[in-house]
Amino acid sequence: MKTPVITFILLAGLSAQAQTLVGSWQVVKQSSCLESKVDDLSKKDEDMKELLSDFGTMSNRTQQVVMFNDNQTGQQSTKTVREKKATNTVNFLYKYDGSNIYFLDKKSRTITSTFTVEKLTYDSLIYSNSSRPCETKVLIRIK
Repeated sequence: MKTPVITFILLAGLSAQAQTLVGSWQVVKQSSCLESKVDDLSKKDEDMKELLSDFGTMSNRTQQVVMFNDNQTGQQSTKTVREKKATNTVNFLYKYDGSNIYFLDKKSRTITSTFTVEKLTYDSLIYSNSSRPCETKVLIRIK
């Protein structure tokens, strides 16, 4: 009788842990509205596809990490090659209500931007800008 109860408690704890933002996340894919419009154009024009592939190889791929803390603060940083410490560190406040992430102003604590959470699992997070749904970020949990 004790084994099923303990198993149930452990599974409930794991499922509760799966729905939390707290932790470190790495951005693995980021799309903008401009990219989606250009993709639509590139389907029509072969020269545009070649130009876009050239631009894609020139882009600088840097590791971007977003960290959400328990106390509703967070930090976004960019790690560059050959540097041990992260650069471009930005601290922020946030509020998560289960379906939206609200980024808040530090002084007034008013909402500055809203993002809709499309998918949140233990190891992945996908959210998009509420005012521009074509801007999407895909993150994976690293810690």
